[in-house]
Amino acid sequence: MKQEIFNGIYAIPQVSFKENYEVDYDETMRCVQFLLDCKVHGIVFPVYASEVSTLLKEERIKMVQMALEVVKKQVPVVVGISAERVQTVLQLAESACDQGADAVIAYNPTTLSPSEIGEYYKQIDSVINVPLFIQNLGPAFGGKSMSEALMKQIVQQSKNPCYVKEEGTDFLKVLEIMTAYQKENSEKLLAVFGGQGGRFLLEEYRRGSKGTMPPSQLADVMVDIWNLLDAGKEVEAFELHQKVLPLLLFFGNNKVPSYKEILKRRGIFKNTACRPKSWPAMDAMANKDLDFLMEQIDPYLRVRS
Repeated sequence: MKQEIFNGIYAIPQVSFKENYEVDYDETMRCVQFLLDCKVHGIVFPVYASEVSTLLKEERIKMVQMALEVVKKQVPVVVGISAERVQTVLQLAESACDQGADAVIAYNPTTLSPSEIGEYYKQIDSVINVPLFIQNLGPAFGGKSMSEALMKQIVQQSKNPCYVKEEGTDFLKVLEIMTAYQKENSEKLLAVFGGQGGRFLLEEYRRGSKGTMPPSQLADVMVDIWNLLDAGKEVEAFELHQKVLPLLLFFGNNKVPSYKEILKRRGIFKNTACRPKSWPAMDAMANKDLDFLMEQIDPYLRVRS
């Protein structure tokens, strides 16, 4: 059977925490449902924007199972399996496949050498039976960029088809190189996705990106931008992206607390807590800036709670 090629907006649900910092599973699933209401093309969970580094393995497995039950195969679900210990990564990979994930995604560990990274992805590939997203996580996100040669090696050694999510150093240049490589190796590398929170969505699209993975809070707008691009309406897509770009830049500075604040304002979350030692809370001026920016984008929010 021909492998489905993933493309479009694969959005990342945020994780809701109670005031005691326990996971609020019900509210987190409200975020998953919100993404379905936004008509996203796929869901990626849990990863960096889900505060994945603060989650216990058991919490991750439970949330993935709940999310898959909410989604009910309406869109593909790509499960994040990155962790500090390789053994945990492999356990999460096996669990994701057993639960019915459509693909898995893992970023490159900063503690490993290039040859060790190749072996790391080889081990993941050996325990899965779904496509593997190779996430090239650069220094801007606390990672260490892989070379194009290393990513090509990982693709070639994998028995499962691969994707690349490119957000390393010189990401636009590397994305273009990897999309050219994909055209010559289309059975091994199915597509290349962008990242960076959607800030460079148009530039990535022009260089061959088949999708991107933004956080959830403006998923409806990001879907509309992508659909315009896919319909050949580049000018309209550019104009809508320009409307939302100030907020995308704001997110780059304020990160997960700002995602959750918007989810609260949109009626998805009641609590904006992040886990301790994660991200600092937004200050009064940041909230005032957000008030203004949300007023500008409000007419373009398609999903109302």
